[in-house]
Amino acid sequence: PYWKPMANPLLMMEVLAMKQAWHRLPEKEIAALQTMAASVGSAPSRKWVSRCLAFDESLHKIWFDHCQNPWLTRLLQSSRVFIRIFQHAMARHPALVQKSYDQHLAILDALGTPDLPLGTQLLRKHIRDSAIQVKRHMHRTRPLSRRTEARSPRQIAGA
Repeated sequence: PYWKPMANPLLMMEVLAMKQAWHRLPEKEIAALQTMAASVGSAPSRKWVSRCLAFDESLHKIWFDHCQNPWLTRLLQSSRVFIRIFQHAMARHPALVQKSYDQHLAILDALGTPDLPLGTQLLRKHIRDSAIQVKRHMHRTRPLSRRTEARSPRQIAGA
C-alpha cells in the first residue's frame, strides 16, 4: 500500500524535528496555535473539518520551521503533500477528525513545557494511530486505479 513505506521514516523524521525544535519554539507561536485550536469549535461540519485540518498543518509546521535543519524541513514539507491526500479522504469521517484533533490538543499542551519525552510520546502515538486509520480506510475502499479506470476524465474531475 501507498502509506506503508512512508509511516516509519515519517515517524522518525517528525520526532527528530520535534526534538531539535523543542527548546526553540517561540512562546508567541505556541500562543497563536492555542488561539487557533480554541477557534476550531466543536460542531462537526465542513468548516469544522477545514479548521481542524488547518490546525493540524500549523501544529506540525511549528517543529518543521524551528528544527534548524533545512534538509529535514524540506523532506517533512514534501511528505505533507501525501499526508494531505490521506487527510482529505479521512475527513469524511468526523470521528477520525475528532480523534486526530484531540491528539493534536494533547501535543499542543506539551509544547512550551520542559517535558520533551511527553511531546515525542504523544507525537509517536498520533502518527501511529493515523497510519492505522489510513490502513483501515485503504482496505475498505477499492484501489484508486480501479475506481478511475471505470470513469472518464470528466467524471474524475467532477465536471
